Amino acid sequence: MTVTINGTTGYTGPIGAIGDLSTTGNTTLGDASGDTLTINGSTTTFTQGTANGVAYLNGSKVLTTGSALTFDGTTFATTAVASFAAGSASAPAITRTGDTNTGIFFPAADTIAFAEGGTEAMRLDSAGNMGLGVTPKAWGTSSGLDIGAWTGVGFNSSNGNTVLTNNAYIDSSGTARYKLSSFAATALNLTPGGAFAWQTAGSGTAGNAISFTQAMTLTSAGRLGIGQTNPSEALHVSGAIRADNGSGSVTSLITTGGGSNFQVVHTSGDATLTLLNSANAYGGFRLNGSTGSGMVLDSGGDFTFRFGWLKSFSAGPSAPNTLGIGTGDTGLMFIPIASAPARIIPRNFAGTGADNAIDLGDAGSRFRTIFAATGTINTSDAREKTPVTPLTADELTAAAQIAASVGTYQWLHAVEEKGAGARHHAGLTVQRAIEIMEANNLNPFDYGFICYDSWQGEEAGDRYSFRMDELSLFIARGQQAIIEQLKSRLDAANL
Repeated sequence: MTVTINGTTGYTGPIGAIGDLSTTGNTTLGDASGDTLTINGSTTTFTQGTANGVAYLNGSKVLTTGSALTFDGTTFATTAVASFAAGSASAPAITRTGDTNTGIFFPAADTIAFAEGGTEAMRLDSAGNMGLGVTPKAWGTSSGLDIGAWTGVGFNSSNGNTVLTNNAYIDSSGTARYKLSSFAATALNLTPGGAFAWQTAGSGTAGNAISFTQAMTLTSAGRLGIGQTNPSEALHVSGAIRADNGSGSVTSLITTGGGSNFQVVHTSGDATLTLLNSANAYGGFRLNGSTGSGMVLDSGGDFTFRFGWLKSFSAGPSAPNTLGIGTGDTGLMFIPIASAPARIIPRNFAGTGADNAIDLGDAGSRFRTIFAATGTINTSDAREKTPVTPLTADELTAAAQIAASVGTYQWLHAVEEKGAGARHHAGLTVQRAIEIMEANNLNPFDYGFICYDSWQGEEAGDRYSFRMDELSLFIARGQQAIIEQLKSRLDAANL
């Protein structure tokens, strides 16, 4: 070894020193091969070793440098393995200068975790599952991502499904399990075939198996099934459909009713539209109100509504293929001309039982004019009457006096409408007939040709009327009595 002091070689050979070795000026230590250590003021230079290499003691305790670990004054680099302590969330193994509670630590074998402010923010476990703000669950054959305590995203390598969950994860056996107790669970499966499947389950206990129900399915063909796993139409629904205007004030419900009927129901219960199944006794459709059936069209063509009906009679006491219209047990049956004669007759809903039971109009709601080719036919069957008794002397006198009171008159409404052009009609008033009857000791209301009716309501009123056919016969009998008296007198006078 050569020692050069102040540029002057003063000694060649080994140097042994006990205590301090002091030199002044440049000091160079080296050998003939040029391996030197030069100390020149503040600079120390090695002619051997690796540039930027970090010196360390190797296994033989020899000071060594190499390219595996370098530092150029700015960048620290290594091509070998760097080992760190496990660290913890509060004291990570790898940190930033001045921020010692934020960094990377290793909580378990094959597991990497990240801490922020002394709290674990993310973990990647040995199975490849990642947790953000939470320790990831054991997703089994899937690679999973847990976001907080609730949300999970997983990939199932066994079937290629991507799964988005809430309060659920898939274990190594492929079983869905609850993350948290006392809460429901949901899942969305995205399949390699292009379908979406939404699943729901009620609340359960953490770690217990979940029994999912597939609530909605969207197939790769664009068919949406609600309550259906294999929808056959663009929209396939099992159960009820509700619609409102956003505020809930107008709502409806579409559902299946009794006998698999299809219903549209107002949720207040005030109205229901039912499309009846073909197997139903009715068939057709039905509208229901809050007080009962509002409208029904059955498979036989009968149409009934809240207070009325329109019915087709295919058989019965009248000719077949007739039409009926009415309300309750009051109605009319229209019989076609093919059943000659064509006619309209009173009938109830069953098509029977309305003989002599229905009036046409009333005192307060009259028909204006009836046009007919012939006169009315009134029943006069002896089997339905008491024996006919002759008129009394008072009745004959009253009949003659009523006949004498017949004159002409004009209707007031016609005069108001037409003025002098209002037509004149023959007859008398009921009030005059009543006077005559009472003057002859007769109660006018004991006789069917004298009528009086009153009615209530917004247009309450009353009205007197005649049954003209009976009045005419009453007058005719009075006239016949006068004729008989005249004939008797003529006969008595031999005239």
